[in-house]
Amino acid sequence: MKAIEINGKEIANRLLKQQQKVVQRLKNDGIIPKLVVITFSDDEASQVYIKQKAKKAKQIGIDFECHRLNHSVSQEDFKRCVKKYDNDPSTSGIIIQFPIPQQYDLKEVSTWISPDKDVDGLNPMSMGWLLTDQAHFLPCTPKGILYLMDAYNIDVVGKDIVIIGNSHIVGLPLAIILTHQDATVTLCHRLTANLSAKCQQADIIISAAGSVNLIGSNDVKSGVIIFDVGMNRLADGSLVGDVDYAKVINKAAKITPVPGGVGPMTVAMLMDQTIMATCYQHGIDYQQVIECR
Repeated sequence: MKAIEINGKEIANRLLKQQQKVVQRLKNDGIIPKLVVITFSDDEASQVYIKQKAKKAKQIGIDFECHRLNHSVSQEDFKRCVKKYDNDPSTSGIIIQFPIPQQYDLKEVSTWISPDKDVDGLNPMSMGWLLTDQAHFLPCTPKGILYLMDAYNIDVVGKDIVIIGNSHIVGLPLAIILTHQDATVTLCHRLTANLSAKCQQADIIISAAGSVNLIGSNDVKSGVIIFDVGMNRLADGSLVGDVDYAKVINKAAKITPVPGGVGPMTVAMLMDQTIMATCYQHGIDYQQVIECR
């Protein structure tokens, strides 16, 4: 039986329409949400995401600024750039688009954005709150996956979940969140032995490795649910994920496509958290605002 396609694009578009109403309500009160993206990256996948962020921000009425830095800029100047926006009252949220050049200390960089503007949830304080299940801002991709799970009635309690990729942006925070939700999580990475065997035991697989055809039909059991976070550009210009979609779709119960699955939800969650940050900074009850939308 062919898998049910988890249509992140459709759900994200529905969310964006709701967000547009919320932003307009804030603007009517003289409050303009603003998102700033700071990037060095020439990476194809990153450029796709930046363009999508700019497009969706404009669509719903959020001011958007992309500040591009040269790879040779000093860490001090990099920090000065981040703190300029962090100290700017008109800036609601800031993200640093990864990857960043290796010469910068990632642990230090993640502290430069204040927790109340950290709309991608990467500040160590944000990560600490995540560990105690009290986070205001979740990393956007994990939050998008959680939203899709809820929309498609995917219960994780007691399920065996394999996450491939242990980044602080996707894999690690998602493992923490799903553990809080009583899933049994196996977090895999590039040195994990017997990855295929682990995947064959999984009820749910979430792959964020950035490796074409990492997961094939022989690596999964029938009825598995798959979230493909991978974003890989092929020689012909097309985008594909980590999963051999054409083969796995006939074995899985539910699966996200690439593009059109997790990616649009990541952007929608970023917009949502920018609105949330705007509300917090102006003493507005976020829950009350979104319930009125």
